[in-house]
Amino acid sequence: SGASASASGAPQEPATATAPQFLAFLDVKGAEGVQTLDWLVFRNNQRVYTSPQLRWDYGDSGRIWIGSAPGQAVGSGRWEIEVHADGRVLGVVPVVIP
Repeated sequence: SGASASASGAPQEPATATAPQFLAFLDVKGAEGVQTLDWLVFRNNQRVYTSPQLRWDYGDSGRIWIGSAPGQAVGSGRWEIEVHADGRVLGVVPVVIP
């Protein structure tokens, strides 16, 4: 996880409680035929963000970053990002921010 991404799509700064956003970086494989991607963000087991549904243009695999920018400091806590491909849960990414 990180608070920003480099031009190559790698985490740049660590995710901190005072950062305005946090990002999770994913290497997706086996996505042949996937049309859309979206995600839910949870903080301490409460949903705080629902992404728009985005078109998946990476074919069978790709490296992406997703996250949340709450409009204020992120805050500490146990965060989870639930990633969906075509409405099915692809996985859950845990992010702990001290």
